[in-house]
Amino acid sequence: MSLLPEEPVSIAKVLDTSFILFKISFKKTVGFGLLLGLISAIIGLMSSLHIEGLIEQGSYTDGRIAILILGLAFVGFLSAFWLYGALIYRIDDIAQGGDASFGEALGVGLKKFPVMLFAVVLYSIAVLLGIIVLVIPGLILSLSLFFYAYFIVLEDQSAYQSLKSSHKLVWKDWWRTAGVFTVPGVIAVIAVIGLGAVAGFLGGFDPDSDLDYLLEAGFNFLSGIFYQFFYVLGYVQFHDLKLRKTGSDLEARMADMGN
Repeated sequence: MSLLPEEPVSIAKVLDTSFILFKISFKKTVGFGLLLGLISAIIGLMSSLHIEGLIEQGSYTDGRIAILILGLAFVGFLSAFWLYGALIYRIDDIAQGGDASFGEALGVGLKKFPVMLFAVVLYSIAVLLGIIVLVIPGLILSLSLFFYAYFIVLEDQSAYQSLKSSHKLVWKDWWRTAGVFTVPGVIAVIAVIGLGAVAGFLGGFDPDSDLDYLLEAGFNFLSGIFYQFFYVLGYVQFHDLKLRKTGSDLEARMADMGN
């Protein structure tokens, strides 16, 4: 039995359904979130330590460490898109009442990885060109093209087709979709500010301690949980937009028949 609504719902209901699905699926998807957080934590910690070391030494020519960090960041970037695909598949399986294993989800993520990678390159180019042209088009495209990953994983679309499908899906409901993501986004910003204030307060007792590094690593690690919820929210909104599009198409066909 599906956990998703069977007809379009309000923004509040989308958020409510997302929280319910997140809670139900947490144990089965937390592994993906923690892996994403671990990747962020390792890269962030190494970057901070390296930059701090360069400042203390007064040197900016330590190329070997910089290359290592860039290499790790690139591997982390690639791994993230593998995990994103696996996470979306796992969320959908749970929402539909399935019982796919962690390994099966990783296998699907790996299978979709090449298409996901090509799609994110096209996505980045489109958004960048939009920002260069007039900024606002880039912001619009960054949201309207966002659901490409769901089309790739759940509907087996190609990279280019997934971006077209996402844009078409979101276009008439852009502001509604922005509203859905704004609420948790504001909460996340407040949480970041709060954690930053706590880190600054605690670190002030001993400027030479490693507490700031530990707090930064902990924050990056916990960010994986936010990624986890963010993709659950995206999945529920994707489903709601599909229902709205289906309803619009049906109304259009009925109107044509009436004429």
